[in-house]
Amino acid sequence: MIIVPIVIGLNHTSAPLEIREQMSLSVDVIRKLLSNLPVLDGDVINEAVILSTCNRTELYCIANPKMLDKLFLWFAKTGSINPDVFRKHSYHYIDFDAVYHIFRVSSGLDSMVLGEPEILGQMKKAVLIAKEAKGVGFFFHRLFQDAFSVAKTVRTQTDIGRNSISIASSCLKLSSIVMNNGIQNAKVLFIGAGEMIELCIKHFSSVNFGGLVISNRTLAKSKNLADKFSIDFIPFEQIYDDISDFDIIISCTASNDFIIDNSYAEKLSYSTNKLMIDLAVPRDIDPVIGNLNNVKLYSIDDLASIIKQGLDARRASIPKADNIILAKVKIFMKWAHQRDLTLTITNLINKIENIKLLEIERANSMISKNFNKEYVISVMAHRLTKKFLHGLINAMKNSEEKDFSHIHGYLSKVIDSQDK
Repeated sequence: MIIVPIVIGLNHTSAPLEIREQMSLSVDVIRKLLSNLPVLDGDVINEAVILSTCNRTELYCIANPKMLDKLFLWFAKTGSINPDVFRKHSYHYIDFDAVYHIFRVSSGLDSMVLGEPEILGQMKKAVLIAKEAKGVGFFFHRLFQDAFSVAKTVRTQTDIGRNSISIASSCLKLSSIVMNNGIQNAKVLFIGAGEMIELCIKHFSSVNFGGLVISNRTLAKSKNLADKFSIDFIPFEQIYDDISDFDIIISCTASNDFIIDNSYAEKLSYSTNKLMIDLAVPRDIDPVIGNLNNVKLYSIDDLASIIKQGLDARRASIPKADNIILAKVKIFMKWAHQRDLTLTITNLINKIENIKLLEIERANSMISKNFNKEYVISVMAHRLTKKFLHGLINAMKNSEEKDFSHIHGYLSKVIDSQDK
């Protein structure tokens, strides 16, 4: 059975936010899925990693390509999305193309922010979770180590990571534009305590604001980040009461429900002008809040136009980065094919060894019954030849027309080499 790397997923270019949030998977869900990989009509998934970020949800697995339709259906069911909708907005890659895609993702070439480094950390975390769930074996261990290595090479040998262009820096730029550069008096509330919020606080801390405040469901996490950046924090339950005090609200949590829902509408409508940036997938802020006259609400997809403005220098590095990636993919695929060949040869040797031992046992039994030794040797040689060639001949007869020329060519080489 042929098993190869397969990628199935959707991202910021293939699916809008309202579709992506239906396939956003929590760490707990991913752990459960990888710890109990399904058998799909008798076919197994040999290894698997799931990467779920605000901009993509992807399944990386080792499986038979004939399982593709079943894999699509299973992966769609892991989210809260209609399988037909998932198919419409998703993509897939197999074998060489799958490895190429994974290497491009790790290097930041497939990101909304071209060359951003955060995706590498997110992929490393996804692989670690998969390892803990026993989803990573020898093949994926090598593949992802190479993916991490090529990402480092791309960043050090090209300008793909040049200039400060990230979702966090784009939030700062958007704040400056919307507030008409009057940010020095603006008070900012950060909701959440994950990596993205920490990056945002880091960028905003470099500018003089009227005040930076963080809030998270877990008070200890809020306090830790507040202490780290010397900013204030408020209890999560206090957000509703204090929200009118803030000019800019940036939210990015892992909640499946709105943090700022329609119940805030009346309170916000009597407040000063607000800029609200929702970086979460699924979203933290009910889109109806954006209908208020004094609120400008931006989702992560709305940041795309700001991000594009600073990418010219990075785009010039794409051909060089792609060449580096392609070279690394070819090296990996050569290793993979050699490994497959070694396994095939080992299996072939073991099978022939078993046939040999059975025929020796049969020959010894005939000799013990006083059969002529020359006759026994002749029968054993005939049976060995027949059994050795049986599987090969059947494979040739049952091969598809498109494969026959390749099989014929390889057999001709084998026959020619034996004649020399």
